[in-house]
Amino acid sequence: MTKTDSEKITVESPQDTSLLKLPEAPSLQSNSVRVLPTSESLLGTGAWTASGSGPDMNLKGRWYTLTLSPGRPIPAGASVSLFVWEWNVFATLPKDFVAYLVHDDTGHFLNVSRAMSGNVMLAPGYSASSTWTYWFGVIGSGVLVPPVFGLTDKIIVNY
Repeated sequence: MTKTDSEKITVESPQDTSLLKLPEAPSLQSNSVRVLPTSESLLGTGAWTASGSGPDMNLKGRWYTLTLSPGRPIPAGASVSLFVWEWNVFATLPKDFVAYLVHDDTGHFLNVSRAMSGNVMLAPGYSASSTWTYWFGVIGSGVLVPPVFGLTDKIIVNY
């Protein structure tokens, strides 16, 4: 887990999180993960899961991250088919809370701000051996009162 308190969230308007700029992945502004309808894709032949303690958030305007990776080698050329996530916090979510899941090889992302758990069928091309990073933040500046305490966050990658 990596906590990054030194990077600021910048937005044009507090209501418009689509303009959020991630400092380490500027391509995220226009690269959302390509999702297929469930009927257009079949499940693959393998899977991996990873989990970690979510970050505690005490400041607005900062990114807090958790990177999850496969714990074993994945077959060469394996692509993600079904992707499952779940994140949890101990707190009432602040109004301007944002959460993204980033496929680190491509910089493409899923906006999971309003979906603490879910699953999607992904279009071909997302390496199953890539790490995924949760990016959490609260738009604005100042201290979060009360703070948001991260609990267990996980992903399941089917390929």
